[in-house]
Amino acid sequence: MVSGALGVAVVGSLVTSLYKSGLEGSLSGLPEPARDAAGESIGAAAAIAGQLPPEAGARLAAAAGDAFVHAMGIGLLAAAALSLLAAVLVARGMPVRQPASSRSPVR
Repeated sequence: MVSGALGVAVVGSLVTSLYKSGLEGSLSGLPEPARDAAGESIGAAAAIAGQLPPEAGARLAAAAGDAFVHAMGIGLLAAAALSLLAAVLVARGMPVRQPASSRSPVR
């Protein structure tokens, strides 16, 4: 359970960091509170985009969507790689079991 929670935290941090860095260039014309909010979540970016003039709002919404999809893609690849690594480690560390037919009978 602890490893699952740590995995979610690590992958979530990675996705958040990638989203924020992917969106930075598109936030230059916004006031600082709006820039901070849009960099925190795609929902906030969509809400802010809805309050902007149509062309600027569409650009912000598209940039936020692209940054989110890119960040989630990399985050999911990282999660898949970590899951594969964990599966390999478990498979290598499990004891080898003898088939039932080769065990000596119990008397």
